[in-house]
Amino acid sequence: MNKKGVSPVIATLLLIVIAVAAAVVTYTFVMGFVGTTTTSTPPITTERIIVEAVGVDTANQNVTYVYVRNVGSTTVNVTAIYLVRYDGVVVNSTSITGGTTISPGEVIKIPTDITYTDAKPNELYYVQAVTTGGAMASSTSFKLK
Repeated sequence: MNKKGVSPVIATLLLIVIAVAAAVVTYTFVMGFVGTTTTSTPPITTERIIVEAVGVDTANQNVTYVYVRNVGSTTVNVTAIYLVRYDGVVVNSTSITGGTTISPGEVIKIPTDITYTDAKPNELYYVQAVTTGGAMASSTSFKLK
């Protein structure tokens, strides 16, 4: 019986080639899987506003104006003002037709006429201003009655 086997050098080379091929296949699979499961993060908005003051007419239970400051780095457009009860329920709102444009660093007085005649004594409210870009700011709390 004359049997010949593969020489040790050829056997070592074959094992190396098989190991490299397996590593390439594994790498390709993992990178394809990771690439499809990761999502890009949404851009961070540069719109930032602050509600600095609110004019309240307690005799008529309404908000007469809101001072909004743009503390961001881009011009903002305030499109809505909400009157919110202390428990987070929006009780009234106003849309600003065309919006109010505020440049960075600027403060604007936005006239409103948001009335809520069902206000109870000592019940707290706050105002929220919202921009077209989604920035939102809340005032400090106040009483309407």
